[in-house]
Amino acid sequence: MIDLQAAVDLPPAVLLLIAAVVAYSTYLYVRIARRVGFSPWWALAMQVPMLNLLLIWLFAFTPWPAAKRD
Repeated sequence: MIDLQAAVDLPPAVLLLIAAVVAYSTYLYVRIARRVGFSPWWALAMQVPMLNLLLIWLFAFTPWPAAKRD
């Protein structure tokens, strides 16, 4: 079970650092998704543990929509 009280007890600087890392990684995922022709909304799904591994596999082995335009 997840202990939510432990997350509340974290110092504000740590919470800010975590939020910054999540925001930056989401930004990177959006850029990658746009470049290969996928919807940028996939970036939100990339933040879900274990689902992100499935999506990386999907990106690697499905034809990219941007490659079809060339």
